Amino acid sequence: MVSFTEKFTFIEGLTITFSIIAILISVLSYYDTTIRDRRQLRIHKIEEMIEIIILIIGNYAEFDDLFCLQEKIRSISDFEDFELEKKALMEQEKKYINALTLISNDLRLREKIIRLNILATTYLPNNDLKNRVKSLVSLISHIYEATVNQNYNKTKRNFKTYPRAWVLLPYVERLQLDLSKEMKLGYESNMFSKNPYQEKFLKELNIN
Repeated sequence: MVSFTEKFTFIEGLTITFSIIAILISVLSYYDTTIRDRRQLRIHKIEEMIEIIILIIGNYAEFDDLFCLQEKIRSISDFEDFELEKKALMEQEKKYINALTLISNDLRLREKIIRLNILATTYLPNNDLKNRVKSLVSLISHIYEATVNQNYNKTKRNFKTYPRAWVLLPYVERLQLDLSKEMKLGYESNMFSKNPYQEKFLKELNIN
């Protein structure tokens, strides 16, 4: 019985061997490229999450101030003695809402809140980090609904009150750092930390 290898000349055998090796290299290269592409895609999506979070926290103080104003209005009695004070505060509230509506529309804030939730659900592992991002999404969604849309009664079951901006900031800083770690780039980056070069920069430009 003739063996499989005896059917081919030495040159033919080498050609087949090299062809098999080339196919294996192509397959391995494909999988390596696929893994790298997936990693790059995930890094890009996490960067997008950080970008949205920074945008949201950059405008949170205005929602916080409006909520505090609305709380004050809710606490004022409807007695006639307080009618003028309440009316003045409600005029102030109206201006706040108009301004925040313009800002929210300009930034497409509601779309970004939904986008952040989708990104966290899709690209973060099922762990504490995902839940923290989704909790922030819930907080921002509710404060938007309670303040700009004036639906406090609808939202108070989940959030009776909201953290002040300076209380929320450290939470967001930690969240941003942990998202940076999730990218596994070998270093951490805090977008909220003070720039150590700032003083030198001002001196070099003679504007300090």
